[in-house]
Amino acid sequence: MSIHPHNYTIEYARLKDVLQESTFVCNIRDLSNAYTGKNYNLKYSVTPGLHAVDLLPTFYNLNLDLDAFANAVPFPLIPGFGHFAQAYQSYLTSHARSGDPNTYRKKFSIPSTIAWPTPGTSGDAFTGVLNVGELGFRLITDGQSAKSRCDFWRDVAAAVTNLGGYAPPGSVVPTTLVPVKNDPSENYAT
Repeated sequence: MSIHPHNYTIEYARLKDVLQESTFVCNIRDLSNAYTGKNYNLKYSVTPGLHAVDLLPTFYNLNLDLDAFANAVPFPLIPGFGHFAQAYQSYLTSHARSGDPNTYRKKFSIPSTIAWPTPGTSGDAFTGVLNVGELGFRLITDGQSAKSRCDFWRDVAAAVTNLGGYAPPGSVVPTTLVPVKNDPSENYAT
């Protein structure tokens, strides 16, 4: 059974998927499964779409005060970006205040915010993921944390933990990759 939808033509692509799935992407699936109904998933797709570029709207201040002639003059740091940042921040601050990003979100803004549900986790892909893009907010199905691929990485982690004998007693995760003949908790220490 192949868990990847394509064949790799260069090793870099294979390595990228291994690192992405084993260390980051599948942790999102594990957390979403652990906190079903209590978490909200977001995909930040604003260009350039690099890691941590969402920090700009998270901490964006609508005006930069410039001292000119002993007076504070409001100056927009990035013209037109402030309304987007305020809408985005309204989700985050609403969640911080109430545990729900919808309670205090800015309902009348440009771009307009939309109701953000908890993600559906029962299928191979997440549903109800809030996509934040150049044109605003919309709900998407996000297959990046595919259940089939993340199940494989959970199996790898279980095999390594069990073979080393470091599984916590009473919570050993079974693995189908390799037979574990030793006590999977023999080296576990509290």
